[in-house]
Amino acid sequence: MASYYDGNMYKSFVAPLTLPKGSKITGIVIDYKNEAESTGDYWIELWRSYISGGQTQLIAREQFRRKSSPGYTYIIFDLDHDTDTSYWNYWVEVVLPKGPAKTAICNVKVISQIPAPPVYILLVPLVVK
Repeated sequence: MASYYDGNMYKSFVAPLTLPKGSKITGIVIDYKNEAESTGDYWIELWRSYISGGQTQLIAREQFRRKSSPGYTYIIFDLDHDTDTSYWNYWVEVVLPKGPAKTAICNVKVISQIPAPPVYILLVPLVVK
């Protein structure tokens, strides 16, 4: 993803998330590079929509300002959201500002905790004759 855009509308990039059932989203990391000094804000959003359609919810929205000096940087946003993939589809969206943008979004990582598989204990009665 990169933006070298000089327009009067916002631009966004969307990435669907494939998460195991019962996962917990604990954070989002954004790696980006400033090509030149610039100002303006970006937004990172976590969304979900009901599988059968009709209902969409914004789970989290974080705003971050581009650094004024060129170079690479990253930002970590802390979250605490239990997913329910039986009924919801999830995605991440990066919203870029209007006007000239000299920042490239290099990578967006979603940090999640995957539930441990269940441990089944088989209890067998011991019969001694």
